[in-house]
Amino acid sequence: MTVPRWLSPGGPVGLPGALDVRCAPSVRPMTSIGMPARTVGPPSSASSAGSSVGLFTRRSVDRSIRVGTVALVAAPVLWLAAWTLMRVDGHHGPGWGWTSAHVAFLGASAAYAVAAVALGRIAGGGRAPNPAVRLVLAAATLAAVAGAVAFMGQAAVDLYVGSRATSHEAMHDVYAPILATPGVETWLFGIGPSLLFAGVFVLVLLGAARRRVPAAAAWLFGVGSLAQVAGRMLPDRYVALEGVGIGLEVLALGAVAAGAHDPRHGR
Repeated sequence: MTVPRWLSPGGPVGLPGALDVRCAPSVRPMTSIGMPARTVGPPSSASSAGSSVGLFTRRSVDRSIRVGTVALVAAPVLWLAAWTLMRVDGHHGPGWGWTSAHVAFLGASAAYAVAAVALGRIAGGGRAPNPAVRLVLAAATLAAVAGAVAFMGQAAVDLYVGSRATSHEAMHDVYAPILATPGVETWLFGIGPSLLFAGVFVLVLLGAARRRVPAAAAWLFGVGSLAQVAGRMLPDRYVALEGVGIGLEVLALGAVAAGAHDPRHGR
């Protein structure tokens, strides 16, 4: 039996055992039996748009994590710097110490507002929290941000008074009409600022309970907050407790910031 030329090893294709589809009557292109031909070309506009949106979202998330991480470290560090400046010169009244300390307090308060939002995202990340936890997270974040805004208002008032008064004694006369305004003393110098550290502590505590932040961060921040309050309430000879407390909060939020890039915690 003669082997057809289109099946012979030396067929026109030039490869051993190759099929010559130009001569074979029963071999047809794949498209002729109902299978579409595979085309290679640039990706469709829909897939390109989807990829662009996904890339933009990832970059936005990464940017927010970086900003939150910086704020978590900057907020307590600026607070400690402001406290130190007040101890060095600010307690004397108007002057470079008072002004620089309250500028630092203003920056620290703004950083704490950003840090509170970042803490809320970190603590609520991972496995979806139940409705009760989501409610507590939202309330704590709102309280911390409101407290930070109150502290910013307080720092702004203090800067204004420092710029108007010429001595420590004269500051009382400048403060008097401001504090007489309904709600100013209660909110800016009372309830409002206390919400900041209470809200941040709840966020750190929830993050530790959900294993989103290191457990040590909750202990450090809790002890630091108690020491800070004790330093304010006790006689002046115990004022160093306040500085120690702020230092512990620096360590606590630094641990949270470091954990934000740890697969076991922040991501």
